Amino acid sequence: MPSRRHLRYANLDELNADVRRLREHGYERCGTWSLEQACWHLNRIMRSMMRPGHRSPNTPQHDAARPMLLQVMESEMVPSGIEAPEMVRPPAEVPASAVDEFLETNEALKAFAGEFATHRLFGNLSNDEILKLHLIHSAHHFSHLVPKV
Repeated sequence: MPSRRHLRYANLDELNADVRRLREHGYERCGTWSLEQACWHLNRIMRSMMRPGHRSPNTPQHDAARPMLLQVMESEMVPSGIEAPEMVRPPAEVPASAVDEFLETNEALKAFAGEFATHRLFGNLSNDEILKLHLIHSAHHFSHLVPKV
C-alpha cells in the first residue's frame, strides 16, 4: 500500500487540477474511499453550505469546537477520528459523474457571493474561512489517493 500524500491546496484551481489528474491517470488508495466517494462526500457538504436561507446563531457546542477549528486552520490538517454524519457518508457504489459534480460545485463556489449556512461543528464562519476549510477537508480526503503518474 502506498504512503498517504501530504497535500495543501492554495486555491480551488489547484484542487480541481489534482482531482482531474487522479481521474485521468488513476491512483492507488491508502484509505477506504474511492475518488468518486470522496467527491460525493465533499460535494454534498459544500452544496449544503451554499444553500440559501438564514444562518442559525452559534450555540455553546459551536463555541466549544472553536479550539479545534483554530487547530485545523493553523495546521491545515483535519484531525483523525472525526466520523462523517450518515447523511454525508458515501454509498458503496458512486457513479463516475460524482467527480464532475464536485468540479462543478467548486466552480460555483468560486462565484458564490452569498452567506454560507451554519457549519454543523464550527457554527457561523466567514466566506474565507469556509473556503479554507473546504480546501483543507478536500486535501484530507484526496491525500489518501496516490496518483499513478
